Amino acid sequence: MLNTTWVVVAAVGVSAAVGLLTGAGWPGFVVGAVLAVSLWAMLMFGIPTNFTARSVPAWQFAAAALAAVVVGYVIFRLGGENPAMWAAGFIVAGAGAAAVAAARCDRTTDS
Repeated sequence: MLNTTWVVVAAVGVSAAVGLLTGAGWPGFVVGAVLAVSLWAMLMFGIPTNFTARSVPAWQFAAAALAAVVVGYVIFRLGGENPAMWAAGFIVAGAGAAAVAAARCDRTTDS
C-alpha cells in the first residue's frame, strides 16, 4: 500500500510539474497526467522484474519521473514550446530506466 501511495504522489508531482512548466493552463496538467501514466506503463511492461512482481518500485518511478521532467522540459523548450514535445523526454526516461534495469540484471547474473 505504501509503495502505491508514493507512486501516486510522484505521478501527481509529474502532472503538476508538466502543467506548470508548460504554462498552457489545464491542458498542460492533463498532458502531464497522461505522460505520468505512460511512464508507469513503460516501467511496468518494459522491465521484466517489475512485470513479474506486478508493481513498479516507487524509487524507480520517482527517479525516472525526475529524469523525464528534466529531459522533457529541455526538449519542450527546444521544440518551440509545443506541449507534444514532452513525450520525447518521457520516452527517453522510460527507455533509459529499462536499460539501467537490464544492465543491473546482467551484472548480477554474471557474478
